[in-house]
Amino acid sequence: MFGYLPGPMANLARAIVRFVSDTPVVTPLLMLPVAVWVCYRAWARVGGPSIARWIAAATFFFGASDGLLLAALPRLGLSFGPVGLPWLGAFLVRALSAWSVAVAFGRARRAVAVGAILLGILNLAILACAVYGLYIEPFNLSVTHQHITLFSQSDPVQLRIVQLSDLHVERVTQRERTVLKMVEQSKPDLILLTGDYLNLSYVDDETARRDTRDWLRQLRAPRGVYAVSGSPPVDTRDAIESLFGGTDNITVLRDQVAPLDVDGQTIYLIGVANQRLERDRASLKALMGQVSSDTLTILLYHTPDLIETAADLGVDVYLAGHTHGGQVRLPWFGAIVTSSRYGKRYEAGPYQVGSTHLYVNRGIGMEGLEALRVRWLCPPEVAEIEISVVERAP
Repeated sequence: MFGYLPGPMANLARAIVRFVSDTPVVTPLLMLPVAVWVCYRAWARVGGPSIARWIAAATFFFGASDGLLLAALPRLGLSFGPVGLPWLGAFLVRALSAWSVAVAFGRARRAVAVGAILLGILNLAILACAVYGLYIEPFNLSVTHQHITLFSQSDPVQLRIVQLSDLHVERVTQRERTVLKMVEQSKPDLILLTGDYLNLSYVDDETARRDTRDWLRQLRAPRGVYAVSGSPPVDTRDAIESLFGGTDNITVLRDQVAPLDVDGQTIYLIGVANQRLERDRASLKALMGQVSSDTLTILLYHTPDLIETAADLGVDVYLAGHTHGGQVRLPWFGAIVTSSRYGKRYEAGPYQVGSTHLYVNRGIGMEGLEALRVRWLCPPEVAEIEISVVERAP
């Protein structure tokens, strides 16, 4: 998760996560009255006891609502993240907002009522965003259609691919069941999986492994189902063996080339395991050396970080994930964080570098550990990619 930060920053981030990862629900329960009292004192100084009581009551109501929203998610079978730290962070934001508005508007006493109204609107907006980001958008699956045209001297062929990425399963929910229906309706020739099958918090959870394994076994396509491993902390060797070992419907490509016959034309699938970037670059170069330069190739690699190497080697199609599209996006700006060495350069969707067509999938699941199980302006996707191979004009 922190592999793209400089060493000292990565160590600090890991230390903070370890420190707060066991934050119990009792912590925000104890802090909530303190935050309410701080809000009351701040508003009492600028607006008097009457308005301060209303602000304190509103802070308590919205703070408690945040906790209920988070606690209800696992009970409704929607997502299974922690409650303590996200709840603590949410109501501290509300308390800080209340204190800041009191300071900003308290200097002009006639503006106190305006400040209170604005604070109420802000609290309602935060609540609405929380409901949408936690309960609606993570389940608002869409099928993204992409068409790629490749040129060859061979006869024309058509290939319909469904790419799935970043499942991050905690438990099989309505989201995962909907994905299966979408894949079935798409009727793909080929299904390609580009890593991160379990949620980071559930890598060693036997129930999550069993549910994910059963889910994966339902994927079928006429030309097969192929997969590569994702981020090393998520797709550990043991986890991959547990999920795919003994399955007869999925081929895991571990630094391997798989020939695919499509209407008499051979297309090579190249699967590179996601380990270390330099190692993975060398692996891709070695695998590309096994196919002729005029052969059509599809690269499966978890992150978009091999794009320059892939373009230099003449890879035709490159399917990746990892970024989650940012998972939380801002209007007109896009992804806030991508965990890619390229930052926002290849955050989501289609790109072309040289003759290489790159598609970065937004993924289906969400980050683990103490991160909120939230999506904002970045719904999960099933990518349907139509590849047309046409004869190059003389």
